[in-house]
Amino acid sequence: MSTTSSAYDGSPARTAIILDKPTDWDEWLFIIKEKAQSTDVWQYANPDLMEQPTPPQKPTRPIPSDIKEDALTPSDLDTEGKQALTLLRDDYKVQEKEYQLLSKGLKDLNSLIYTTI
Repeated sequence: MSTTSSAYDGSPARTAIILDKPTDWDEWLFIIKEKAQSTDVWQYANPDLMEQPTPPQKPTRPIPSDIKEDALTPSDLDTEGKQALTLLRDDYKVQEKEYQLLSKGLKDLNSLIYTTI
């Protein structure tokens, strides 16, 4: 069943597809797929996949002992070790940002699904 709502603010009417019966499936799935693809999370929601991929994992912040086993602080590392730790932490920041974006995309997609079923 399609429902239409529009605000008095002059904006065009928005149509929300509610998955109410089997005939709604194709149109509903199209909306879900568009939203998922726009946030790069379709691979986690695609019902056609035989095996679902592992959900994104929160990256672990590198610590000095990742470079040198007995290092507790960066001061326990030599210059080369400190540079390696800096590179790992820079990479971590990129991975963390990607994780946050995917997590938000999945959360938003879940919210959309819950409000349309």
